Amino acid sequence: MITTLALATVLSSAIQAKSPFANVELAYTCRYYKQGNAKSRHELYLIKGDGTGRRLLPTASEPYRVKWVGKDRLQWSEVKGDSETRMTSALSPWKPVRANVPPSEEMSGERLPKNCVWASGQVALPNGFALTMGEGGRLDESVYTDDETIAGVGVWAEPYLSRVYRHTPTDRIFLLAGSSTSTWGAAYALFSWKASVPVTTAKCVFNEANSFQFQPDEDVYAWVHHRTAEPLDPKGKDERQVWVGAVGVGSQKLGKRVFPVSGVAWATSVAIRPSR
Repeated sequence: MITTLALATVLSSAIQAKSPFANVELAYTCRYYKQGNAKSRHELYLIKGDGTGRRLLPTASEPYRVKWVGKDRLQWSEVKGDSETRMTSALSPWKPVRANVPPSEEMSGERLPKNCVWASGQVALPNGFALTMGEGGRLDESVYTDDETIAGVGVWAEPYLSRVYRHTPTDRIFLLAGSSTSTWGAAYALFSWKASVPVTTAKCVFNEANSFQFQPDEDVYAWVHHRTAEPLDPKGKDERQVWVGAVGVGSQKLGKRVFPVSGVAWATSVAIRPSR
């Protein structure tokens, strides 16, 4: 006879097994707010792509950026006052030490796709369309109207944050449209479509991302939503505003996206654990 607890365990395991992100592991920096006047700060964590298995990795100071430097080692940036220090540690044993890297080394890791031809200004597409980076950041012939589609009108973005590129192995066009404000910093949207069809068929990969990891050759990608102000206690009486920013993870093959980190939490960076 199967008990209620055993049945719940079986069902839970089945649900876990069905998640396409159960085997994806993320490192991320995030501040989980506490209710009342309890203090909190940004910390470094590991989590599965389905939102399970969250693990705190203690750091001496607040971490804001993280990347993998191998399957079992992390490197991150700690900020204390006006100084920034690069730190590193293997996952086991967890013993953070100063990283022997120059301060100017890029921390965002695989931020931009590989195997792509980048261009700014006017970009001619094989189907007769042309994307033009003009004054005021206007990309003619493309605009995102919501999280899923593009209409052929025009998207406003800043040229120094935006690129159009073609991924040769799959013959796909990618449009990275970026803008920036003093409120949320940089915000990126990534769109993709086959080079042989009109730009109006493009689909949104992610939107409103402050930072991201995406490779056309890899199925899984991740991003951090730019910060927005939300109530500290959405269901209670504490209406104080705090910065929040979710972590999203998606699959190109399945066309699915989930948010393993959300709610009253402010994430600032994310990195996908490599398989080797």
